[in-house]
Amino acid sequence: MNKQISFNQLFFAFSREVELLWKFTKTDLLVSVVSASIFMLVALFSAASVNLQSLAYFGLGLCYFIFYIYPFDISNQLEAIEEDRLNKPFRPLPSGLINEQGAYFRYYLGTAIYLILGAFLGVFYWSLLWVIVTYMLNLRGWDKNWITKNFVSMGLGTAAQLGAAWQIIGPFSNSAIIWISLISFWVALTSCTQDFRDVEGDRKTGRKTLPILVGDKKARIITMSFWAIMSLSVGIVYFQLQEGLFWLDLALILPALATHLYIMYRLWFLRSPKADGKTYLIQCLLYCYLLLLSVYIFL
Repeated sequence: MNKQISFNQLFFAFSREVELLWKFTKTDLLVSVVSASIFMLVALFSAASVNLQSLAYFGLGLCYFIFYIYPFDISNQLEAIEEDRLNKPFRPLPSGLINEQGAYFRYYLGTAIYLILGAFLGVFYWSLLWVIVTYMLNLRGWDKNWITKNFVSMGLGTAAQLGAAWQIIGPFSNSAIIWISLISFWVALTSCTQDFRDVEGDRKTGRKTLPILVGDKKARIITMSFWAIMSLSVGIVYFQLQEGLFWLDLALILPALATHLYIMYRLWFLRSPKADGKTYLIQCLLYCYLLLLSVYIFL
């Protein structure tokens, strides 16, 4: 009887932790766990040989990237409880599923697990970089300024994600370093796209995002120029790294370049919180495609 009770209690506790993890992270899994998994697969395909150890490291890498995003989202939502009561009451903190003390405990525990996994997988310095960025962004005010929020934090965070994803599987190649640097800069420059979704919410919390600083119209023009720069950069670097058939290269890169143009079109002609939210989702999908596209570079 006692064993049955203990099992039921453990199962309930485990189920609750899984529920909390899901509710904290579900909106960010695409750009964290899914995208990192794609890039780890790219590293696997490009490796000289695939063995049981590399497959085991891939599995551990999935766990690593769950804890890449879990403490980040907890700390982010801890700083936005009042805002979430109005806009996202389904989240764990405003819904009362967990209190602030419990959230802080899971933030610190999740961070410790993340660092331990990073040390075991040989990517501790990437892990430490992301922990510092998370702390400064969510708990020390870097989210209040668009440069530190987007250009610094998102750029460094992407480098920490992709650098770790590749190095978990194997050593860097020159092409991998170039592509990781390009995509990190791509994210740094274009991540202000997300700031058009909730300008009023950002204004209430004291954030100085690009639309708030320069106005909606100028911010859209600046953001579109960023997208134009990055579309050219992606195309040029892709063809510089590529040694395959030109027409096949062109067929693979064209959807990505066309999506850059489509996002620019949406930014200018489709202006509403709902439309801007969809534009940001398209950017997240494009991010995953650019990572998937790199498999052809490294083969």
